[in-house]
Amino acid sequence: MTYEEFRTGILDIVEFADPDRYEAVLKQLQRYVDGVEERQAFTSQEHNQIAEISTFLEAFYERRIGARCSIRRMVQVYVSWCKLKGTKGLNPMHFGRMLSAMGFKRNPTLKYYLDLTEKAACSTMTNSTS
Repeated sequence: MTYEEFRTGILDIVEFADPDRYEAVLKQLQRYVDGVEERQAFTSQEHNQIAEISTFLEAFYERRIGARCSIRRMVQVYVSWCKLKGTKGLNPMHFGRMLSAMGFKRNPTLKYYLDLTEKAACSTMTNSTS
């Protein structure tokens, strides 16, 4: 949507006594709309990766308050899982960023994810790909 299209649509709805005021408001609204469209594009682009990570987590991890799991170990299990599926997967840094974006917390030393624990399937996964 161009600024002029946006401006015309808003002017049909809103009237300000001061023309300078509505131009400022329109520009602010356009910046907001542009930002929303950009965030939606990012979200749809990352959707498949989030779905894949969610599938991985459901298979191998569970939430448990007070538990913690090694980030290094989780990445090893993820890489093994991707190899078994025949997919490349995300690099470890992107994998960690996606988990953080999904709301998973790390401890201050960045060695553990908090409130997550391995399911029994984890040991099977790493043993079968060794």
